[in-house]
Amino acid sequence: MKILYKYAIFLLVIFTVPVKGIAQESGSCTEKLKDAQTSFERGQLSRVPELLLGCLKSGFTREESITAYKLIIQTYLLEDRLDLADSVMFVFLKKEPEYQVNPTDHSGFVHLFNNFESKKVVQIAVRTGLNVSYPTFVDPNSVFLKTFGSDYSIRSNIYGSFEAKLTLNNKFEVNAEIGFSQVSFDRVEKNSFSKSDYSETQQRLEIPLTVTYNIKTFGRFTAFARVGAGPSFILNTTSSPALTSSYRNNPDGRSGNNISRSDSRIAVDLFVQAGAGLKFKVREGYIFSDVRSNFGLRNLIVNSPLNGDLNNYFYYCDDKKLHINTLNFNLGYILIFYKPLKKEE
Repeated sequence: MKILYKYAIFLLVIFTVPVKGIAQESGSCTEKLKDAQTSFERGQLSRVPELLLGCLKSGFTREESITAYKLIIQTYLLEDRLDLADSVMFVFLKKEPEYQVNPTDHSGFVHLFNNFESKKVVQIAVRTGLNVSYPTFVDPNSVFLKTFGSDYSIRSNIYGSFEAKLTLNNKFEVNAEIGFSQVSFDRVEKNSFSKSDYSETQQRLEIPLTVTYNIKTFGRFTAFARVGAGPSFILNTTSSPALTSSYRNNPDGRSGNNISRSDSRIAVDLFVQAGAGLKFKVREGYIFSDVRSNFGLRNLIVNSPLNGDLNNYFYYCDDKKLHINTLNFNLGYILIFYKPLKKEE
């Protein structure tokens, strides 16, 4: 509350600077900044805020704005107006939470700066990429007693998510994510007289809870790994079947429209997740790329009797057991939200 009070004081100062005084200053904001620097060096401290406060609202480039804030802070410190210096530092860190002091900074500014910290409140990440599905733990099943083979093949689809990240320390982060995933696979089943081609697509809502470990930072790059688990809600499942006859003198091709398979699939899958990636530091955030895999824990197949169009017309039936894993290749962006705080004395 004390910091907010000081912040309010500074805003009041900005909006109550005599308009007449500002209007009398001619030239651009760049010229006013040069004039303020000259006035500061000459000890004409009262002119510095008067010259700069109007341009802080609009008119400065980012670098000019940083210089102006530092001049005003140094001015208030020299005038022993410590409350105003604190409030300006608070506003400065709201705009520049990642500022690093440099050797040319005034010692008074550095001392006050070191009494504040920019705390990471939350990080918000968005990602998109490819989602590759691959089945495991298959318990085979067939319409006929004898088949010549039943093979699965992987397919790639889309993935996208939003993620909130809480920083525990320099190494660990806790992540809560919600993502949309499209999972697909193909299966071919052959017998002595036909070949069944079956394609299935699922739309899923995935909510993993994970922990990220920052392995090592080199320059602006940081390598990280993650582990976690979560539920995957299967929103919809459709299939596209086809049948091709193996008889040369009696060719018979059959294809069908999309068939809903939601009643033959579980509603919620569970998975564990593991992955790794690399993030590149940019202003108040990161650009990142990661690879991760979800390992399905539950059998997807439920209530799949040997009847219906799939069995009788396309000579296809589900296997008795099937787990689906996915491999994600993602690109994304992380935005960091900071909160400036004054350290306890």
